[in-house]
Amino acid sequence: MPNKKRVHELAKDLGLNSKDMITKLADIGIEVGSHMSTLEKDDLEKALQTYGRRADGKKPEGRKPEGRKPEGRKPEGR
Repeated sequence: MPNKKRVHELAKDLGLNSKDMITKLADIGIEVGSHMSTLEKDDLEKALQTYGRRADGKKPEGRKPEGRKPEGRKPEGR
C-alpha cells in the first residue's frame, strides 16, 4: 500500500465521488480541505479499514460524468 494517496484517488478506488468521500472522512475524524488533499498512511489505513475495499479485488466502477448526454440524431435541414 502506498504511504500517501489523494482524497480523489481513494474515492475512485472505493467507487465514491470526492464530495461523499470528504464527508465520510469527516465522519471518522479525518478532516481534509479538498479532493486534492493528501492522506497520510495512518489516515489512509483508517479510511480503508472503515470503508473497506471491493471484495473481488476489481476496480469499482466510478460515477459517469453528469451533464453529458449522448448525441442523438440531429434534426434534418441543419
